Amino acid sequence: MKKKYVSNSQESVRMFKNSMLEALSKVHYLVPVVIFMPVILFCIYWSFFHLGIGILPFLGYFALGLFVWTFTEYIMHRFVFHYAPPDKPWAQRLHFIFHGVHHDYPSDAKRLVLPLQ
Repeated sequence: MKKKYVSNSQESVRMFKNSMLEALSKVHYLVPVVIFMPVILFCIYWSFFHLGIGILPFLGYFALGLFVWTFTEYIMHRFVFHYAPPDKPWAQRLHFIFHGVHHDYPSDAKRLVLPLQ
């Protein structure tokens, strides 16, 4: 997809006419941390105290998890988020909603992470 516009403004651009959809498309960048950190800490606690995993196997699983997460993020970003057939206007719009707004408005603080709704 050809780059059309890049804004340096930190303001959020309106994506939807419907105010509810517009509100659901924004999230503070710390929300995933607040949601996932307790789950991560619980899983670490569970692995040490209930499953009896040692520190070396844990570090190995942690490194494997980082690799799988990074690889999955790359594949999703490269092949799913950037897929926008130029001959289909609906696909262009869908691409913009899912990921294109991130490239056109990179300083939009409310659209740095995917909403959890």
